[in-house]
Amino acid sequence: MNGEKQLAVPNARHSLGLIILANILALSSVAPAYAGAISGPGAEATVEPGDTPENWTVVDEAVLTVNPGGATQAIILENNGVVNITNGSTGGISARDSTVTVSAGSNIYASTGIGLTLSSLRGQDSSSIATVEGSAINGYRLGAFQATGSQLTLDGSSVYGRSDGQSGLVGGGVGIGNRGGVLTARNSSITGEKNGIVVFGDANSGTTSPTADISLDKTDVLGSTGAAIVVGTLDSRDPLITANILVTNGSTLSGGNGNFLEVSDGNTANVTVDASHLTGNALIDATSVANIGLQNGSSITGQLTHVTSLAVDGTSVWNMTDSSTVGALNMQGGEVHFAQASGYRKLTVDSLSGTGTYFMNVNFPGANGDQLIVNGQAEGNHSLVVKNTGLEPVKGDGDVVVVTTGGGSADFTLRDGVMDYGTFQYELQKQENDWALVQVSDDGGNPVITPSAATALGLFSAAPTVWYGELATLRTRMGELRMGNAGSGAWTRGYGNKFDVDKRSGVAYQQNQQGFSLGADGRLNTQEGEWLLGVLGGYSKSDLSLSSGSKGRVDSYYIGAYTTWLSPTGYYVDAVVKLNHLNNKADVRMSDGQKSKGDYSNLGLGGTLEVGKHIKLSEEWFVEPYAQFSALAVAGKDFTLNNGMRADGKQADSILGKVGTTLGRNFNLANGTKVQPYVKLAAAHEFSKGNKVTVNDTRFTNDFSGTRGELGAGIAIQVRERLQFNVNADYSSGDKIDQPWGLSTGVRYTF
Repeated sequence: MNGEKQLAVPNARHSLGLIILANILALSSVAPAYAGAISGPGAEATVEPGDTPENWTVVDEAVLTVNPGGATQAIILENNGVVNITNGSTGGISARDSTVTVSAGSNIYASTGIGLTLSSLRGQDSSSIATVEGSAINGYRLGAFQATGSQLTLDGSSVYGRSDGQSGLVGGGVGIGNRGGVLTARNSSITGEKNGIVVFGDANSGTTSPTADISLDKTDVLGSTGAAIVVGTLDSRDPLITANILVTNGSTLSGGNGNFLEVSDGNTANVTVDASHLTGNALIDATSVANIGLQNGSSITGQLTHVTSLAVDGTSVWNMTDSSTVGALNMQGGEVHFAQASGYRKLTVDSLSGTGTYFMNVNFPGANGDQLIVNGQAEGNHSLVVKNTGLEPVKGDGDVVVVTTGGGSADFTLRDGVMDYGTFQYELQKQENDWALVQVSDDGGNPVITPSAATALGLFSAAPTVWYGELATLRTRMGELRMGNAGSGAWTRGYGNKFDVDKRSGVAYQQNQQGFSLGADGRLNTQEGEWLLGVLGGYSKSDLSLSSGSKGRVDSYYIGAYTTWLSPTGYYVDAVVKLNHLNNKADVRMSDGQKSKGDYSNLGLGGTLEVGKHIKLSEEWFVEPYAQFSALAVAGKDFTLNNGMRADGKQADSILGKVGTTLGRNFNLANGTKVQPYVKLAAAHEFSKGNKVTVNDTRFTNDFSGTRGELGAGIAIQVRERLQFNVNADYSSGDKIDQPWGLSTGVRYTF
């Protein structure tokens, strides 16, 4: 220890200050003996490594320096005293109208008192300034204390307040007690075993309306068992205080009791949250004021109770965790999310203004749904996003009121125009001063089904078109077998089809199919004619597109057997039996943009019989009139979408009759190649009209019944004695289903 040491007791004014300081907030029960004392301008002392730790008083512009490795017991500074500590340690610092600089890994630990106290004489504001960089402060009851007017800057440092086992505003352990000082914290942490920061007025200061300015930049504030920040009153004689709190750049406020902010006893807190995300509640008593603003991508996840005003800018979000109350809600393009994991919430405000978006849940008939309640005037333009669901509403009377107001010119709309609830869609309508969800009707007065219901209906109705498309409808035999060599062989065919299904069938959608078939057959000659017996297998994928943006997919795997009989007189019979395994997948885009999925598998069994005659005309022309009968049964199945919708499809049947004719010509080329172009006309009629589907509790019917015309064209080419190619193009149009195009191409090799 080097420097000028005053062993004499300081003068009376200094002694009075020491007594006041020693008793502020019960700094310690017994004042320590200060072995080291320096006083007066130019007086200096230095603590070096190895010096015996002592208590120090530093007064009247004297300067104490603690060099790296140096240690002291408690330090008291008065009247512009200065202490500089670099990588040193001390038992606690009390500064009245003085300057404290602590840096480079220093440690302030007070075993029985406050870690760092910044105070002043009674009736005056403090001029104490403390800068703490890269260091730690630990105190009993309070980690640090700021009188009115003092300035404390933390940079890369920590403050910790240990519990004294007592109750009250500063009992139980507080990180920082602020009676109207300026607190600036960067990259730091402030922790109290009860509350993180406590703000309260001081009757002994020189200010009757004190203000505490707190700026938290990348700083974490934790109240381990209490709140992160408390603004209240320590003594009934204390003036009311206003706390201006800036929380920025990812700072956090965490309370062990779930509250990031508590304001009581008529005090005021103005909180600006900037580029930060707070989790917890703000609890304001009825006598106090709290104004909160969210800006620059900030969020609060918690309950707000009796908040005086809340402003949410266009980049910020409030996630409600319970019903809340706000005086003036000013939405500046931001969002309020009512919807959480479970339960329903009410937001009650005195007034509403601006432009905002509100994410809500509802439960018909609405008794438990989320609600926005504006007791007074509502202004501005606001949009609601009501969570879509596949669950069916609870039956009840009346519409679902989601917004109530006391008047004003505010306009509310559904962001997506409609919302999905179970089987049907709903829209938002104004009813006097309220807004309610009512069922949407089409031009015919019928309720409009949801994308989830439409996708379920589409999947259940798609099986027949999948099945028929796999047969390459207008050319059921596998290649043209009557071009000369109709012996045993093997073949393969690729195909694609597009179907447009009209809503009169039950639901409108487009179906795009692509797939392949392969097979082999053997020839059997009899006196009555030539028989071919064969087996086939294949795969097709059908993609369903609905107007809502929802999709379905059917993966079909099939096996079958077929026979063809060709008589010497030109008559023929084609028969096919086919068993399908169908994997069906629903990919729903609900009206709010959210996705829902579901899948199921079922079997389909069907057969087709075609009878016709090949009639030769002059000059290698021919005509083939024919009649065809097809029947299909698809097993019923039920499945559930992950949005809760239940769909149950009963057995689906198809009974299709068709008559038509083929006109073609054979060309025999010089190199032995044979070419057979043809066109085909047919009329088909679907007799089945009662395929039942139940979505939740509502019954629907998929009905493809009706007549359609079909047109086809193709060409078969026998390039060698044993090798044949064929290409077909198909088109059909009817009342409920059109086929804009169908293409197939194949090759057959004869053994």
